[in-house]
Amino acid sequence: MKRIERVYDKDVPYWTNSREANVMFIQIVENNLKSRLEHSSWVSLNDAFDGLGFPRTIEGQRFVWKKKNISFTLIPINEHDIKIIFEGLIPLF
Repeated sequence: MKRIERVYDKDVPYWTNSREANVMFIQIVENNLKSRLEHSSWVSLNDAFDGLGFPRTIEGQRFVWKKKNISFTLIPINEHDIKIIFEGLIPLF
């Protein structure tokens, strides 16, 4: 399984200067993706990037979650910013 990291900071359109609000927003996106996965065979990393405001990537389309394995690990970097580790990803092809 693959891990991919991104930093959720002021360069992301949905970021705020409240870490608590950022964490809640990230968790809402994660829960929405888990709900989508209940009704489809896979959810791509780009789907997560879209929800969070990150740009799409080729890698984001290549890696997906299947079978309820969506996992975001959140690590505070400073007062406002958060590192997101996307875990449980597998290659789509």
